[in-house]
Amino acid sequence: LLSPQRAAIVIGLMLTGIAIDIAIVDRVPNLADVILQLLFIVVIGMGVAWLLNYERSTRTALIGTQQQLRFAQRLAHLGSWEWDPSTGSSRWSDEVYRLFGLPEDAEESLVTFLDVIVPDERERITDLIAQQRAQGESYRFDATIQRMDTGERRIVEVFGTPAPTRRAGDTPRYYGSVQDVTEQR
Repeated sequence: LLSPQRAAIVIGLMLTGIAIDIAIVDRVPNLADVILQLLFIVVIGMGVAWLLNYERSTRTALIGTQQQLRFAQRLAHLGSWEWDPSTGSSRWSDEVYRLFGLPEDAEESLVTFLDVIVPDERERITDLIAQQRAQGESYRFDATIQRMDTGERRIVEVFGTPAPTRRAGDTPRYYGSVQDVTEQR
């Protein structure tokens, strides 16, 4: 009958594919401890290698998904955005920049968004966003924009919805979309 220590060594050696005569373990002082430590290192190494491979494959899949999303957004003339009213920070997809005719280094903000709205619609849009935000509700509206690069006027549909908050009373982040609907209107 094998002791638990010898059983662990035998199982570990079998799992790692290392061949050793178990009788040697009894003849060499402290060899059992050394083998157990080495097996521990090998098993940890195998786990780390698996995690690294998993992380690499997950990253590759994520990059592929992001590329597909960018392609679909460009094809549909649909951009996505995220906005944190408490800090004023925003994130826009590449397609939002293209729709608005903005350079890639343009500031992502509500102010920049309002700048592309034609002047006679800005107040209506600002009021609508403020009202829906105060009520914590989603909003959807059409707006006429003037592209910054060409001056061309286009009609966009904007949709925004509050993200769930962690605590009551927190200011929700908003996320949404902007789509060029000129041809449909």
